Amino acid sequence: MIVKASFLGMPIRTIRQRRRLVVLYYIVILTLGGVALSIGMPPGSTVGPLIYTAVGLGGLLGGIRMSGKSMDGPVKDYAKPRFPVGMEDGMQTLNLSGRKEFTGWEPLDERETRERDRAHYDAYRVLRWILGCSYVAYWLGVNLAGEWFRSKSLVMFWILLVVTLSLPQSVVLWTEPEEPAGELAEIRAGSR
Repeated sequence: MIVKASFLGMPIRTIRQRRRLVVLYYIVILTLGGVALSIGMPPGSTVGPLIYTAVGLGGLLGGIRMSGKSMDGPVKDYAKPRFPVGMEDGMQTLNLSGRKEFTGWEPLDERETRERDRAHYDAYRVLRWILGCSYVAYWLGVNLAGEWFRSKSLVMFWILLVVTLSLPQSVVLWTEPEEPAGELAEIRAGSR
């Protein structure tokens, strides 16, 4: 499921390095959210830029696609890319050269499919607790400091959206086992 050996200049070959990447990722997201909460949204601002940055940051680790282009993260894309408009019109080329068309994407094998499904299941289990605690905190906040919470609710929604989009990829990075050392192990047959 992990298709790169490094990401943003950081090596991610070992479990420890990948976990460090996940922790740094969420530190950056929470720092950006904290700065946005302290500054606040300017009056008359729209939701559009927040949605684009949430999808961009949520897909930074890979796994999801935006408008047919991969986010180029360390996690393999989960689904086949959609062709741009006009390429799905039913036209078929003869392919006289006999070469295989390159789409830049290979389907997930059985192990990767199981791993993807397990990562989403674990991510949604974590998300259930995050949403439950967020709901209770928001309800208490609205009742205790209503005006502040109402003015910051868009930024809190942005943080929640980024975390929701990035959780499955984070679970994959956190739990993916290390690759074998590169050499085959020799197994001796038992004596008869």
